[in-house]
Amino acid sequence: MNGSFTIDYFRNWYDYNISFGFELLESHIKEIEELIKIGIENYENNVQTEEITYDDFHSTVVEHYLGIDSGMYFLDEIFKDYFPNLKRQSIFLMICSFRENKLYKLCFEVQKEEQSIISVDEMYSRSGKLDRIRFYFKKSFIKQYNKQFELQWKIFHNYYRIRNQLSHNFGKIDLSKNQKLKEFILNKSLITINSDNELVIDKGFLEQMINDLRELSKTIQELIRNYYNKNYNLN
Repeated sequence: MNGSFTIDYFRNWYDYNISFGFELLESHIKEIEELIKIGIENYENNVQTEEITYDDFHSTVVEHYLGIDSGMYFLDEIFKDYFPNLKRQSIFLMICSFRENKLYKLCFEVQKEEQSIISVDEMYSRSGKLDRIRFYFKKSFIKQYNKQFELQWKIFHNYYRIRNQLSHNFGKIDLSKNQKLKEFILNKSLITINSDNELVIDKGFLEQMINDLRELSKTIQELIRNYYNKNYNLN
């Protein structure tokens, strides 16, 4: 062990190191939702209409806004649905990146504290980085099965599956090939798959996601406390 300060840091891992990040993300989500609201209002108030006459018998009405016209696009769909969804998807990716980075870093901090020669990168997994982190936790401070941790981790893993679809398939999800993800999305409110198999994130979903990941973080902190209290006679 490296000293009481480090032990105290681990026992309060969420309180000292994670909670502030979630607060900032929640504030950023509020900011983005306000920008979405303003963007829709600006579109509704400033969209321009132009009548184009081809000859004495043929004409059409075209709407223009920010360089896009209704001759090629459905403007309402673009500015009221598509662009807001892109903004929420970007925050979704940011949250996943933040969460993964903090968990991955925790593995190395635990390795250093325990003076272990085993690294998280040495954990075998065909499913990638996230499972290696989970395996490392179970090898270091989660020695016994914990139902709450497993259920919360499962939710996190499903968020990560969505993250992979957003990153690699530009938000398109083929639910016929991913039954677990299909069940997760169908049972979640404020998130859907549209007719083009695109992930649609509605207002309020990101706050739900933050709450889910916050609860997982608190559980991890409690498991760390239990481990140190039991093995190092701490109160």
